[in-house]
Amino acid sequence: MSIQNIDGLIDELYGLKRKIDQEKDFSNFLKTKEKISKIASKNIANSSQIITESKLQIEQAEKKIEIRDETINPIKKKIEEITKAISDDNLQIDEKLKMKETIKNTIEQLKKILISK
Repeated sequence: MSIQNIDGLIDELYGLKRKIDQEKDFSNFLKTKEKISKIASKNIANSSQIITESKLQIEQAEKKIEIRDETINPIKKKIEEITKAISDDNLQIDEKLKMKETIKNTIEQLKKILISK
């Protein structure tokens, strides 16, 4: 064998080694990609579960708010009725006080008239 043949064989061996290294790199890439895909799938599944649980919690909170409103609204209405009744009573009391003052003034005037006669 000549040196050129040996050099050619060495070059061919290096070429084969590069090819094998590239195939190993590609194989490693595929393995890494598969691992990443599995992690991503787990994350998506976890996120989906969290979203589902969050939706359920929101629905439960909305239901509690609805129940609270059903409880509070009649109480608010009753408070409004009581407030109006108190306001009406206050108006009647004011009118009675004015009438009392008018009667008192009338009695005072009548007393003055009677005393002056």
